Amino acid sequence: MKRRFGDGPVSRLLSALFDLVMINLLLIVCSLPLFTAGAAACGAFMAVRSVLQDGRSSAVGTFFSGFRENFRQAAYLSLGSIVVTAALFSYYLLLRLYFEGTAYTVLLVVLGLVAFVFLAVLAYAVPLITRYRNSLREHLHNALILSVLNLPRTVVMVFLHALPFILFFLIPVAFVYTLLFWLLLGMSFALLVDALLLRDVFDRLERGELSSR
Repeated sequence: MKRRFGDGPVSRLLSALFDLVMINLLLIVCSLPLFTAGAAACGAFMAVRSVLQDGRSSAVGTFFSGFRENFRQAAYLSLGSIVVTAALFSYYLLLRLYFEGTAYTVLLVVLGLVAFVFLAVLAYAVPLITRYRNSLREHLHNALILSVLNLPRTVVMVFLHALPFILFFLIPVAFVYTLLFWLLLGMSFALLVDALLLRDVFDRLERGELSSR
């Protein structure tokens, strides 16, 4: 993209911040139909990566390019994610209704671990879809393996992506106070952290130092 604020360090920072806000807003709007959320995440990740790499490509153009290129595969990912999310939420409601005490605690921990694995696979699946040409099944398989091989990074990625939902359900007051941040920058910032954490992972993978299959 053309520099909006000049070429100094401060202007580059402002330009990157502006791009991240635009990406965040596009991600929210384009995710509203739900089945397009995966394609929107792919477009947002590609746009954030372009901002991180050189900042000279159009963030909006890169977003929509990634949205179109990965739409079909990402749509299946979105639909599958909706089903899994609904199932996890249903199991949580059943736990609240029919279990208590130690059984409730144990089953809640198990549900939390399943939710963690689900979010971890999603966190890796989106970058994999944007970077490599594979079937969705292979992407999910590779995402699971990479999430285990890079567990500390996985924990950070999952925490950042789950944070607004954690705040919404557990600390609603904190969510209200930070709502503007999530609307303008939160998700694109999380994707930026993903891109930074995964850059070395993908470099090592492509040098053959990691195996994803």
